[in-house]
Amino acid sequence: NKMQTDVLISFIIPAYNAADTIEKAVQSLTDVPRTEVLIVENGSTDETKQVLQRLKKKYSNIKIFTSDKGVSNARNLGIQNATGEWLAFVDADDYLARTGVATMMNDARHGEYDFFAYGHVAGQKQNSIADRKRVFDGGKLDEGRVQMIQNPTRYMQVWAKLFRRDIIEKNHIRFDAELPFAEDSDFTLRYMKHIVSICWKPEMVYHYTLNPQSVMRVQTGEKTEKYIRAMEKTAEAIQDENEIIKKAYDKYVMMHFNIMMVREVFQQRTYSFRVKCKKMKSVAKTTIFKNAIDAIRVKECKSARMLPVLLMKMKLNWLAGIIYMLRVKQNEGHEKRGINSI
Repeated sequence: NKMQTDVLISFIIPAYNAADTIEKAVQSLTDVPRTEVLIVENGSTDETKQVLQRLKKKYSNIKIFTSDKGVSNARNLGIQNATGEWLAFVDADDYLARTGVATMMNDARHGEYDFFAYGHVAGQKQNSIADRKRVFDGGKLDEGRVQMIQNPTRYMQVWAKLFRRDIIEKNHIRFDAELPFAEDSDFTLRYMKHIVSICWKPEMVYHYTLNPQSVMRVQTGEKTEKYIRAMEKTAEAIQDENEIIKKAYDKYVMMHFNIMMVREVFQQRTYSFRVKCKKMKSVAKTTIFKNAIDAIRVKECKSARMLPVLLMKMKLNWLAGIIYMLRVKQNEGHEKRGINSI
């Protein structure tokens, strides 16, 4: 019989220049028995280290580590040092809802499923992933996996989730430190290869802070290359999957194409529309995206998100470009109002 003092959930928080926010993140996780909070400082140049030392004196369930730079290195070191049955990832500028921690602890205690996913609040907006508890297991497992893979921006972040640590350890699942983007989705996808059940819960357990300075929102030209590499690396992970998952992966790739176009190519202030469309066409010709565009059938392009793909299939690239321009404008409006969207 396991002693009740065993750690049930290990919360892993990478901390990079997080002096102003880390305390709020940590406070949302303290006073909860059977948890540990692993904070991994990774190359901060602000007061983060001093703040962490102060927090460590104040709270008993905190452990502090230092890793090489980068969120993936930090999370991997956290995984390596975690002792909980379950792992949960928290970003240093986010925090958990009070009831959220209780919900997650309860699910971890009963532990009926391999993977729990919850809703989150971003700015003013509630992002629910299900209106009621939904379970995908047995013959239904792929339905859940497909929905998640096809909608990476909605389902594949690593926060607001519970992962079983033994599955991660047994299958040597780690964050790929070479991926500058989509490392979350890549990790989640690799984890989902080894599970037999998924549970979506309607509870909003997580508060996500919109940060206009985050990696994904600052444009640099060479990001496109790195993005392509990220997609190729993830493609390796699904080589041995069934056709249903491979098909879902085509949509996953196209959702990331959308993100790239909106956040990177069409957001550039310096290029003309024509140059942006040319850039879009050249990215669409790279093998990983070309294969996905070719594989997706016209009748699967009914949703608004798939509209640019449909237009590219019909060789109406400039129209696809206009839609991306509109989405850039829409996003700028949203960010002013504190809504996170693609």
